[in-house]
Amino acid sequence: MGAVDIERQAPNVQRMRLLGAEVIGEFAWSIENLLNRIMAGTVQSTDAIVSFVGKSIEALPSLVEQLESGAEPDIEVQAFIDQANAFAEARPEAEEMLVRTLAGEAVEEAEAEGGEMDPVLRDIFTKEASEHLKVLQAYIASRRDEPPPHEITEELHRACHTLSGSANMAGVAPAVAIAAPLNQLLRRLHEDRAGLDEGVLGLCDRAAQALALVAVDLLWVPLDLTNEVRASVAEKTGIPGQNVMICASNTHFGPKIYGKVRLGADAQNNAVDGAYVQTLTRKIADAVYLAHKDMGEAKVGTNRLELAEITYHRRPRNGDGSVSMAFSLPEEVLVTRRIVRESDGTARVTFAYPDGQPQRTFGPIDPAVWVLRVEGAEGELLASVANFACHAVSGSRYPDWFYSISADYPGETMRVVERVEGGVCLFTSGTAGDIVPLKRGKGPRYQIGRALAGAVVRGLQFVPMSDNVALEGMKTTVEIPLKKDLSPDRIMDADGEEGHLTTEIQVLRLGDIYLLGLPGEILVEVGLEIRKRPPARPATKLAAPSPNHIS
Repeated sequence: MGAVDIERQAPNVQRMRLLGAEVIGEFAWSIENLLNRIMAGTVQSTDAIVSFVGKSIEALPSLVEQLESGAEPDIEVQAFIDQANAFAEARPEAEEMLVRTLAGEAVEEAEAEGGEMDPVLRDIFTKEASEHLKVLQAYIASRRDEPPPHEITEELHRACHTLSGSANMAGVAPAVAIAAPLNQLLRRLHEDRAGLDEGVLGLCDRAAQALALVAVDLLWVPLDLTNEVRASVAEKTGIPGQNVMICASNTHFGPKIYGKVRLGADAQNNAVDGAYVQTLTRKIADAVYLAHKDMGEAKVGTNRLELAEITYHRRPRNGDGSVSMAFSLPEEVLVTRRIVRESDGTARVTFAYPDGQPQRTFGPIDPAVWVLRVEGAEGELLASVANFACHAVSGSRYPDWFYSISADYPGETMRVVERVEGGVCLFTSGTAGDIVPLKRGKGPRYQIGRALAGAVVRGLQFVPMSDNVALEGMKTTVEIPLKKDLSPDRIMDADGEEGHLTTEIQVLRLGDIYLLGLPGEILVEVGLEIRKRPPARPATKLAAPSPNHIS
């Protein structure tokens, strides 16, 4: 840098000061002052000064990041300024100061202050953090199948450093707690030119995790549609596909979004409105993007209650051991309802038939109401998830309108919970393949919805909460054999002429809370058996599996 260059840059230093970039402005001013004095001949250039100027040049990128993102620099800037001034003034202790300056440790991350984040600052931080997480996730994906050590790229180092500084500046305590030590570790390894081992790569993976749980009022969600949404979400937010779970409420009165492939599009009642499906796919992906954009500090917790009086098992056994469907029961049978507890804790709802009619044995139900609570920094309810095993088939009491489009009883449950507690309420169905509501029609729809809402509201009170929750998503492909004697109209999304259905099983983990997603209308007996078997990792809560990508 010559005298002309320094003179030309002087106005830029002044502009940086006027724009509020005081740290980098003072840093540049002190170095400029030192160089001006050397060129004026009032200060003699020495090896110590050359070493100091070189170190200052190395520090400049982190200061530029501070200017761009508002992040706190990770070097002791004031020490550099004091050192430059000492050299410029030819103080005798200047060279002794140099040893301490060049050996200086990074500034400790400031403790994030409490209180609500400024909305503008929150939007800036969320947008920047999303971009930095994309870099981290892309790096992890590129190294997943490669042997260690994994080289720390300049892009990765810069993203983690800026993310840490931005989180600290914004006062997002949970982000600081994760990003700051990760940044320090990567910086140390980067400076030592050491690669990441599998343990540190796994740490990076966990630090970059985000989950998306989507609930839709549909009978089911085809895997092709789910994968389209996942691809769009990954592109917009960086959330990997295995971390996006789409849950159908299993309402039998939602719009039709699939055809039965073995019948063909021209078969009666087999047409699908492609434009609607495209709009639906886009809206689901956009909902995830908007939620991701508005992420903030939160705590989560779960609770479990029971509600046994509103459902029954629709596949009772006859006296000869055969099974027959009981989609609905006459009033004279309903009034005999009795809830029975077996010795193993299983609950059954039984009925007595009038004299002269054969008695039938009703199977188990799942009375569990699982509630997930998500609250903000001040304890306000941000969202809740209700999980319950019962077919959404109440319908309307008017025969001509029975199959009119509706969210059925889950819609009433969500409406009541949101009105009473606030926030957003999502409903996910448990393993309800053979569980139906006690009564059907418009009146029972609201009764069942409100009864369940009452249980959910109760479950949302006094929930043990935690803000230190590890997030993880995983999925695996499975092939399910089809019955050989199925008629074509009973086969949906089967693989051509193959005798099996290719689908997947998915799990989202929030600490010791597991959300398990299963395909199809899973029978309650399967769900109850899964509950009895402990997961591979210790867990205090296991949310019920549900039909078709639901949790």
